[in-house]
Amino acid sequence: MIGFADGKPPGATTDGAPAPSARTAPALSAGQALESANLYAVLELIAGLAARASTARQYRSIYARFANALREELGRPPRAHDVTPDAIAAYSRDLERHGGHGGR
Repeated sequence: MIGFADGKPPGATTDGAPAPSARTAPALSAGQALESANLYAVLELIAGLAARASTARQYRSIYARFANALREELGRPPRAHDVTPDAIAAYSRDLERHGGHGGR
């Protein structure tokens, strides 16, 4: 993942080495294709890359709401390949109609 301004990964030191406090996420198990991976696991990996624990918590919350909505729509645990532009657009429309936190 490339940073915005300097081309270094987030949390890297000036020489590009990871900072001691930089968080790393676990990798997918050997041979597990991303497309067929459980969406909750993939989203956990993405959230785990956040530079701060508070940001990771916020990402997890947002991603979990999306994955839960997709699970409800599909009637099964979502996979990474279930995330399509149509699924994202439908979720966005649902948020517009009902609000982001259960209509609150």
